[in-house]
Amino acid sequence: MEKNNINDMDELRQQFAILTEKIKSQQINNERLLRTVMQNKMKWIDKYIYIKLFLLMPLLALMFLYFYQTGKVSLYFYITTMLLVAVEIGFDFFINKVLGKGWLKHDLLTSRQIFVKMKKNRINQMVVGIPICIVWASIFLLEFLSYDLSDRAYAIIIGTGIGIGCLVGSGIAFLIFRKMQRINDEIIKEIDHLKE
Repeated sequence: MEKNNINDMDELRQQFAILTEKIKSQQINNERLLRTVMQNKMKWIDKYIYIKLFLLMPLLALMFLYFYQTGKVSLYFYITTMLLVAVEIGFDFFINKVLGKGWLKHDLLTSRQIFVKMKKNRINQMVVGIPICIVWASIFLLEFLSYDLSDRAYAIIIGTGIGIGCLVGSGIAFLIFRKMQRINDEIIKEIDHLKE
């Protein structure tokens, strides 16, 4: 009888060890799958930031260089604009951890905290960026209109164009901001779901 109990206990221990191993491997597989999902979702943000760096920034540099060469904006405004664009892109790299992928190197709970911090930093970037953009757009309008104030029709057309451009750009920026925040929300929910 005692020998049967010992055999039963040994068998239970073996089964428990097998079950424990399966649970651990399942957890590891779920974490790997989640990290793959995280990488895929964050690829969009990375691509967007690289497009800003390698496509949008050179286009803006050429456009404002043309404005400077034709006397529509001052050299000071041109340099300030390019510095603002460079700083904004730099903050995008820093906030979204594009270089180094800091959110991939840590355990999921630390990664979750990084994604929450990303969201807060993006909000701070918007709060600081909106007034800067309003001031910049106002100065741009004044610079552009000071080129030729004698023609009222020209001034109205240019002013309207700059205003519409700023509104469209703001709308696009807000949609991109919402998409980035939504991506982070989805990843945070996935991490929370896995940790439950």
